[in-house]
Amino acid sequence: MVSKYFTPFPPDLAPEELEARQQRQRQAEWGIAVARLGGGEPSAYVLADLQRYIDGELTLDEVAELTNRPNALSPAYQAMVTRAKLSS
Repeated sequence: MVSKYFTPFPPDLAPEELEARQQRQRQAEWGIAVARLGGGEPSAYVLADLQRYIDGELTLDEVAELTNRPNALSPAYQAMVTRAKLSS
């Protein structure tokens, strides 16, 4: 799954992990798309946080908490969390 924003998946992932990462990446890309509809590109720190989520370093709950930190102006976090919860 090639992405404009995120790093490629390692080639040696187990099928279950690959599927989980693909799902998290789709959720993150949805968040970016919604944020872009609001008129802007995601910042480098938002992309870094979303990459950490895709890689499994952050949980969905941890991403949800990012919306509460100062300067978390990107709606990408909230859109991604909402999408993930609705698709579960």
